[in-house]
Amino acid sequence: MKIQFLGTGAPEGNPSPFCVCKNCKYVRIHKGKNIRLQASLLINSDLLLDFGPDIRVAVNNAGISLAKLKYVLVTHCHFDHWYAANLIFRLKGPRVGNMQHLTIYGPALLEKQAQEWIKEEQQVKIQPLNQWKDIHIGNYIVSTFPITQQDLFAGKGVGYVINQNKKLILYAVDTYELPNDLFIKWKSVSFDMIILDETFGLHPAPLKDHMHIAKVVSTVNKLRVNGNISKKTKIYIQHISHHNPPHDKLVLIMKRYNITVPYDGHVIDI
Repeated sequence: MKIQFLGTGAPEGNPSPFCVCKNCKYVRIHKGKNIRLQASLLINSDLLLDFGPDIRVAVNNAGISLAKLKYVLVTHCHFDHWYAANLIFRLKGPRVGNMQHLTIYGPALLEKQAQEWIKEEQQVKIQPLNQWKDIHIGNYIVSTFPITQQDLFAGKGVGYVINQNKKLILYAVDTYELPNDLFIKWKSVSFDMIILDETFGLHPAPLKDHMHIAKVVSTVNKLRVNGNISKKTKIYIQHISHHNPPHDKLVLIMKRYNITVPYDGHVIDI
C-alpha cells in the first residue's frame, strides 16, 4: 500500500491566516515542512480520507491527479474534512478527459450537504455509513467506529480501520478518545500503521475534542498493551495545528516515543 499525506494540518492550516503567534511567525519565514494544509490522506491512487477545501492545492503540490480516485472516506462534516463544493471540479470544463466513478462514504449529513453540488455528469454517489459497520469497498475492507466529533455540524463522525490484503491502517482524527469497543474488537490484532490526531501540541485541548502530545502517547501505550502495536507498526500523527512547535522540534519530541511526524506530501509504503 502506498500512503501519502496530502495535508497534515488542522482547519486553520499552518501558519494560521490571522495569527501572529511565535510559531506562525516562524513558519512564515522558514516555510518548508512547517507549512501544513488541512488534513487529508491518499491510499494508493483510488482511496482518499477527507475532502476539505485545501484538496486542490494539496494535489497540485504533490504533483498528482485525482482522476483515478474511486472512493472517499469522510470522517465528519466539519468544513476542513468535507467541502462539497470540490465536486464542481468533476464537471466538464474544469475537467478534460476520463475519470473514475466516485463513491463518497461518511456520516449521513454528507448527503444533505452535497445535494446542490451533484450533477449526473460528475458520476458521484453518496453512501451514508453506520458506526461499527464493516463494508467492502473495492479491494478494501473498511471498519468504522465513532470519534469524538458528534455535533450538529459534524454529523455522526467516524474513524476508520482500512484493510487491504491484510495490511491494516487505523485512522483517527478529530477525536480525544478511542472507544473502548474498538480495543475489544481489535484485541491482539497488530496494525501496520496507526495515524492519530495531534492538534494541540504540549497543551490539552480546552474542550477535550482533540488530542495533544501527552494524550497521543497515552493512547499509543493503551494500544500497545492491547496487542495492537508490534515491531512492524508505523505510528504517525495528523491534524497538526499551529499550537505545535515547528516541524523539526516536533520531530525531536515525538522521536522519544517512536512516533513519526509527517509533512505535506510525505509518502510511505507498507
